[in-house]
Amino acid sequence: REIIRITTVNTIPLTIVPLDISHHPDLECTPERLDRLTKSLRERGAYTIAEVVRTLVDSEATYFQFYTGQNYGRYDQQPPQAPRTFAGPPIHDLTAVMVARYPELFIIAQKQVKVTMTGPEAGAIGEAQNHMNPDGNARVVIGLSHLGAADLYWERVADALATTYR
Repeated sequence: REIIRITTVNTIPLTIVPLDISHHPDLECTPERLDRLTKSLRERGAYTIAEVVRTLVDSEATYFQFYTGQNYGRYDQQPPQAPRTFAGPPIHDLTAVMVARYPELFIIAQKQVKVTMTGPEAGAIGEAQNHMNPDGNARVVIGLSHLGAADLYWERVADALATTYR
């Protein structure tokens, strides 16, 4: 709650990237996307990072199996609350970095936010509903900016990894 207050009072921009953004089907690291990404990295001479990425998220990796396995079902926020399976794992930290580096790929809205202070979800930050007393304001990523944004996202992931880890 303190960070929300400090950033609001001092007009420091705070951007929240909810996990639902990295759960977007176009941002999942599917086997096909992983193949394109690692191929692009190898073509640019970034062999080591291509192998690291493949090891972490390919179909044999625990992370991939966790998200695509039968025991994992994420319930969508919208009715009818059906379980949703993944075609590949979301990469949460990567999505947060991409929002910081390429905000034009995302829809970012100014929202009033509330921090949960007690219970099992203590520390969770969410959008303040009308009946709540908000703790402050934040920029919240709410989606991809346009139809081709996901393709640009993956191209820029390859660019960033290749130039950083070559």
